[in-house]
Formats: sequence, structure tokens, C-alpha cells
Amino acid sequence: MGIILLIDPGPKGQKNLHIPLALLHVAKPLEDNGFEVEILDTRVRDYRDIDLDKVLCAGITTMTSPVQISLGLEVAQYIKEKRRDLPIIWGGTHPSILPDETVENPYVDIVVRGEGEDTLLELVRKIDASQSWKSVEGITYKRDGQVVSTPDRGLLDLNRAGNLPYHLIRKEDYPTARYAFDYLSSKGCPHRCAFCCDINNRRRMWRAKRAEVVVNEIEYIVDEFDPERIVFVDANFFVSKKRVEAICRLIKERSLNLKFQVSCRFDYFAEFEPSFVRLLKESGFDELVMGAESGSDRMLDFIKKDINKDEIIASVKTCEEHGIKPVISFVTGFPTENENDLEETLNLYDKIMNVGPSTEINGFFIFMPYPGCTLSDFIKKEYDYVPADSLDGWAYVKWWEETGFPWMTTKKSSKLQTIHLMVRYFFVQKLMRKWSFEHRKARVGNSTLLAFAMILLINMLSFPAKLRWRHRVFHFPIEWKIWKLVLKHFVGWV
Repeated sequence: MGIILLIDPGPKGQKNLHIPLALLHVAKPLEDNGFEVEILDTRVRDYRDIDLDKVLCAGITTMTSPVQISLGLEVAQYIKEKRRDLPIIWGGTHPSILPDETVENPYVDIVVRGEGEDTLLELVRKIDASQSWKSVEGITYKRDGQVVSTPDRGLLDLNRAGNLPYHLIRKEDYPTARYAFDYLSSKGCPHRCAFCCDINNRRRMWRAKRAEVVVNEIEYIVDEFDPERIVFVDANFFVSKKRVEAICRLIKERSLNLKFQVSCRFDYFAEFEPSFVRLLKESGFDELVMGAESGSDRMLDFIKKDINKDEIIASVKTCEEHGIKPVISFVTGFPTENENDLEETLNLYDKIMNVGPSTEINGFFIFMPYPGCTLSDFIKKEYDYVPADSLDGWAYVKWWEETGFPWMTTKKSSKLQTIHLMVRYFFVQKLMRKWSFEHRKARVGNSTLLAFAMILLINMLSFPAKLRWRHRVFHFPIEWKIWKLVLKHFVGWV
């Protein structure tokens, strides 16, 4: 029995690291059944340092990210050059949505579709026993040059997972987990947003752990890591209000002195009665992540968001009254979006900040046509958009180049990227005012020098940022190109 090597491909040197939560989830049943698991996070460890002689098989997880896919292929190629006989298994969002396309790559032997916990365990057992894997549900592989897919596997019972094997990662590699620790309590979302690939991946189904399970697992995390805040990475935390109420009551009963960040829809929050909002605040749920997406009613209808501006503003006001901080995001650059739609969105940004001074708007993100979202089908038909058609192709997609999409001019693409960078600047500026210096250091890799450098740069950009925003001047964004380079180099995100 050899080691099961689980790989999270990411650029080395990235400072603001989240724990590899997906790999910990699939590692849990493997360890419970006697297999030795090793997690390789290429952001903190060189894949060339792995002793492949002891490895039984390797698993690589990836989203639809050119960086992740290209690095995943780089690692897979290295493994095949050293051990051609070693099976390489790919999983995650991208391979699950495009399994046939993924498995056609020579550095992919098997794709695990959807939830990998049970599928990977059964597959590893077959590999360890040198048995055929054709009976394993939920996989796609090549046989005699042909792509073969077995039937889909049934859904996982989330309540049985138990505490994750956090001992497989080193705490010192993830210093920001001390301030914000990722945790998953539910999967899926029942809504129909046209830009979200979750519709394809989860089929609009929502499942959740019971309240008791959630709070028990949170207590374990507190004992192991003692974080200041738990960040629920659920796509939609509030689908069951009854479950949330139960979680809140258990947190209060057990006197957990923690803060929590969770996701919420504006149409949900606008309907919450004051007593429920107070319960959230009293239980530590003082940050709500909510997607406004657009200030244009036309665009909100187009992307099937099923919210309106009145609900957005009312929710911000309620949050302000109860001491809850909304963390709001927008998405721009949708097909058919015009200058009036964009101006309405910028105006809504300003109105939100006036209504809720404590509100944080963490980005004007630019729409990317991820596979699996319904807008991808629309742009293929209406704009003759041709997406990548291979795993290699997705590795070289240049979404952030200022070339524009078929529905967007190069000039508009440049403008939207400038707006995106400025909003991220305002967001970081607001955050850093509240962080301790130790927290600032943790965000840039525990470097005192880099922490001071970030403070200096943010202060220097303050005046030109406010001036540009007030007058809507987004051309010749020289200083924002510098800001982008700094964020990518020192922080790892833009």
C-alpha cells in the first residue's frame, strides 16, 4: 500500500493562502480506511521534492483557472516523466463539468466527477488491489483510445464527514487562517444565476450538515487552530432559516466567542425579521457576503439574479442598524451591458457606501464565461464565442488580457479592469485600517518590510483614487497597472 498524493496546484510564493479545504475533504475517508495520504500544496512546497517511489497514485484538483490548470499539467507531466505507471486522477469543478475533454489529455488517466470522497476511496482500493476500475461509479477514463464514463454516483451524506485531517497541513504555511478559517457546512444553491457554473455542477440542489454537526466541527477547529473568525464558504448559507437559527442557539449555548462570515442573498435578508437579525449578531454572525452584481434592473433581469435595488439598499440599512457588516460584490462586463447599465452600477456603489459606512464592497468583478454557466451557451449562440476545447486550451486562456471578448471592445475591457482594480484598492484600504500590524504581516507572508511597503503604497494611492472615482476618469490607468503588479507579486490576487 503506497501513499495517496493529493495535489493543489497554485503559484509558489503566493502570500494570502487559504487551506486546501477540498483536498482535506477527500483525504478524510482515505485516512479513515487505512491509506496514507500526503497533501502537496505547490504554493508552499516544490513538487520536485516528492519521493514518487512511495506513491500509489496522484490526485490533482482544479477549478477553471488558467493558472491552476497549467500548473496542474506541469506537475502531472513531471510525475509521468518520473513514473509512467503511476495513475494520475483529476477532480474538482473544471474536470467535473468537462470530463471528456479533460481525460483526453495525455497527463490525465482518470477524472473523478462531482464529489470525490466516496469515488476516490473506491478507485484507490481498486488501484491498490490491481483491479479494474470500470465498475467504479462517477469516473471518466480512457479505454482502447475511447473515452468511457461510468454512471453518476449518488450524493454524499454531508453529516457523516467528521472532523477533517488538519494534521496533513502545516499551520505555519497558512498564517491568515489565524484570522479567517475556511469551513464548509453546505453544498449547492437552489437559485438560477446565469453567470454561475454551480447550476451545472450541483443541479440547483442544496444539502447541508445538521446544526449539531456544524457546531461540533467548529469547536474542533477552535481547539486546533484558535481562529478569530470562521468563514463559511457555503454557496448559500441561509437556504434553511430553521437550520441557521439552530446553529445560532447552539453557538450561544456553548459560549463560543467567535466571529463568523457567511453568504446571504439580498432577497432573503430583506425579509428577515428584526429578532432574527439580532440573533445573528448576538451569535457572532457579523459579516454577510452578498452579491449585488449590478445596479441596472435590466441587467439583474438578464442574469436571472432575482433581486432588486430596493432589497439591496434596505438590507444595507438593516445591517447598519444592527452592527452587521455586509461584504458586497458586483459583476460587470456581461454581454448586452451598455454604458448606462455600467453607470447605474457605479451609482449604486456610491449609494451603498453612503447608506452603510461600515459596508465593504470587495470587487467589481468582470464576467468570465466559465463552462457550465447558462450565459456561456448564450454567448456561443449570439456572439459566435468559441471557448477552449481542451485542457491545454483552458491552461492558456488569457481572460485578463485587454483584448476584450466578442461582446466587449478593447477600450471597454480596459475601463472595466481599471474599475475592478480601484474597487479592490478601496476594499483593501478599508480592511487594513482595522487590521493589527501582525494581521497585515500575515497577509503578506509574515514580512515586516512588505507590510510597511503595502501601507505606504495604499497611502500614496488614496488621493488619485478618490479623484478618479469622483469624476469617473478611468483612462490611462498607469498607477493601477502598478497596483495590479504589486498585488499579484506580493499578495497573489487582484
